[in-house]
Amino acid sequence: MPTGLIPSDEDRIHPGKIDNRLYPYLDLFGDYFIDENKWLHLSKELARGYMFKLSQVVARIRNLNRGTDDLDAWSINPYFCENANFGEFLQDPTAKGFFCSVTLEDVVPQNIGEVSIRELISFVNKRKDERKQLREKFDELISHLAKISNIQHAGQVSMDFVNDLIDSKVQYRQSMDKWKDISALSISTGVPVSLTALGTFAALNGNPFSIAMIAGSLAIGAICSYADFYRAKKNRDPSYSSYLIGIDELCRNVTRQSYTRLEEFIND
Repeated sequence: MPTGLIPSDEDRIHPGKIDNRLYPYLDLFGDYFIDENKWLHLSKELARGYMFKLSQVVARIRNLNRGTDDLDAWSINPYFCENANFGEFLQDPTAKGFFCSVTLEDVVPQNIGEVSIRELISFVNKRKDERKQLREKFDELISHLAKISNIQHAGQVSMDFVNDLIDSKVQYRQSMDKWKDISALSISTGVPVSLTALGTFAALNGNPFSIAMIAGSLAIGAICSYADFYRAKKNRDPSYSSYLIGIDELCRNVTRQSYTRLEEFIND
């Protein structure tokens, strides 16, 4: 049985994944040991926290986006990525900016686990242009939302980005051959958005934490409010994203579920 599936109060980390400069800090905890094969044994909480942070660092060094189907991991992600830059009250409707989820529905085939790996590789190779276009349009929309700072920069410009994304998604779905008529799952990503930008979507006026459906298959809603939105915009890495791949009904309401998990994590 894989070590990670064996019931235990501790996990182990391969020595190749540990920076030598960390050992003095580990000594402060005291509750760890290194076995004869140089593996580091830590409590599950510390081991998972360390691997979570390591994935963030490696992704930025190698210019990679991260993806997960774990709503808890994705919800906690902004706490580290944004250096805990949140107000005392995570749901402050008067804040200047918010960490928001942007969700695109009907992207990943629901029964992809039933597809042979040969068919999957064939599709990936055959439809790389459609997939690339969808990714680019999604990234363009996210980048645009993060840059909006005044109402003159919003409005119709935002909808132009939205419409381009929806068009590329339609083309992608049409390219999915025998999968195009089956139900599909959503993908979500987080992005800093100003109150001004959220105000351009009428359904969010007065309550940034409600969920606005845009163009039918695109949704946006605030997860938590920033303490210093200027710092969030200034320090944002435009090439970095973290995606949630919806695999169950919990992910259909990403905003509320993610807020609940982040709040519980911070309180704990």
